[in-house]
Amino acid sequence: MAENNDGSASPRHGPGKPFEKGVSGNPGGRPKVVGRVRELARAHTEAAITVLVENMADADPRVRNIAAGMLLDRAWGKATTPIEVDLPVEEDAAPVSLLQLAREVAFALHLGMLEAAKNEAAAAEDA
Repeated sequence: MAENNDGSASPRHGPGKPFEKGVSGNPGGRPKVVGRVRELARAHTEAAITVLVENMADADPRVRNIAAGMLLDRAWGKATTPIEVDLPVEEDAAPVSLLQLAREVAFALHLGMLEAAKNEAAAAEDA
């Protein structure tokens, strides 16, 4: 049984749903220390970017590549990894909404049914 904040036991409400509807699992919110550390780090953003730019001129090409990649990731976001999925299509099947298709793909990922496709994509990216 799950335990409430007050120490009393409560029955689980299904897989992955230990809390009553409308009751937060984290009523105190994000710890304040994390917010303070984030503020301190953000105060040094300009200096950190300056260091990355300086490292792009380093003699070691590995340092240059890492610095360039970090700058690009922060400027444009990390590159996505496409995953190719061949879904079976039934000829007489009714059209499926994009939302339904996304749910089915997410469920297949959850079950590990698409693990092979993920591994192939990762291997291709490493090559």
